[in-house]
Amino acid sequence: MSDVAPIVAWARDELVEYVKLTPAEADEAMRLCVDRLVERVGDRELAPLLQGMCLDAVMAARSTPLGGGPEWWRTTGLRAYRLLLDGQFNEAQPIQAEALAGHFDVDVDPNWPDYKMFKNVPPGAAVGDVLRLGNGEGWRADAVVVERDGAIGIEIIEGTQWEPWWDLWDEAWNEAERFS
Repeated sequence: MSDVAPIVAWARDELVEYVKLTPAEADEAMRLCVDRLVERVGDRELAPLLQGMCLDAVMAARSTPLGGGPEWWRTTGLRAYRLLLDGQFNEAQPIQAEALAGHFDVDVDPNWPDYKMFKNVPPGAAVGDVLRLGNGEGWRADAVVVERDGAIGIEIIEGTQWEPWWDLWDEAWNEAERFS
């Protein structure tokens, strides 16, 4: 268990700095996260899963300024805040990302194959309309309504996919590698 202590401390410190959890709250959240993972997978497989959870905690923490600061967690983001306090960082982070990403027109899964994405046209959409796609977890892309072989559908516009914290992810990922 000691080999995971540095990454746990890193995530804990980020929660204290950005979300303004008290050190005791952050310690408890990290303990709950670790305990839940140990219960699920045991000590042997803990390190890679914990690294992912700690990255989720760090991403949530570092995204805090994008959403208006620590007070977001205790007001609009109260559901996500409760999940943070419970050590469920992988559940809190997508709620926060969705709030940061804003409105979307069509709910899709970015992993769908093109033919399934194409069929997801909202009622009233016309050829040439540009729509914002979203997945309920912060991912966004623009799509255009097109006609293909006599059928109306949507196609993602190349280069428009994004999530509100992508730049932060690269930075956090690179930092997390020092714990591997």
